[in-house]
Amino acid sequence: MDTPSGQQSGLKIVGKVDVKAGVINAIVIDFDPNTAIVITGSNQNNQKYILKPTGIRIVQSGDVYNSFGSLTGHVSTLGNWSTATVSVVPQASSTAIAAGSIFANATSGGPRVPFSSFVPSGTYRVHVDASGFLPYSSPLQTVTTGNPTAVGIIQLLK
Repeated sequence: MDTPSGQQSGLKIVGKVDVKAGVINAIVIDFDPNTAIVITGSNQNNQKYILKPTGIRIVQSGDVYNSFGSLTGHVSTLGNWSTATVSVVPQASSTAIAAGSIFANATSGGPRVPFSSFVPSGTYRVHVDASGFLPYSSPLQTVTTGNPTAVGIIQLLK
């Protein structure tokens, strides 16, 4: 998909954000494919899709995240891997409240890849899934307001 002028000046996103000291300032990037993706050309032979930044906008969350902390750690393996999914699941739940991918080739720190997740104060498990390795589930971790909770090094096993 082409992004007009995106290669020269980058993608520009419309929106206003107020940053407040002492709290986590959350924003949402709203993507409307009906507005953002446009088909150009007069027939199927010369049609292509382009991305218009008018379909992407920043929306500031109304929530103030001053009761959040974080879970931090590293994922490591003894074998080759490229990507893993890290999920944070509250105690007594099976649904993740935060999840994301980490990439082994995206860091110069060697086989240990860092992760961090901002979550409300509470008790959580960190789950890690990577193709070719056993799934990992941490012991319960308690997160307190304004503080990082170190999960440590998560060693994935085959």
